[in-house]
Amino acid sequence: MEFMELNKIAREIAVSPKHLCYTIQKEKGYHPGYFYNLKIISSAKELLINSPLSIAKIALHLTYDASNFSKFFKKWTGETPGSFRKKQPRS
Repeated sequence: MEFMELNKIAREIAVSPKHLCYTIQKEKGYHPGYFYNLKIISSAKELLINSPLSIAKIALHLTYDASNFSKFFKKWTGETPGSFRKKQPRS
């Protein structure tokens, strides 16, 4: 999973990071961090469904500790990573 930093994107398109942030928020209605969080949740769901990794290892892969990852995941999805994983069909 690769993310470009806001500063790098701003530099590449020759605008200030503040202006880029303002423009994204104005046009999309969300702070750029919102889209970053969506990407993390999407990656987390994919790993929880398709990977045998433990939740703790998935958290580390996504640069979280297990406790903070579980809180973050529940805040964004309404359920814990464990309950999300249990609901997925077994292959």
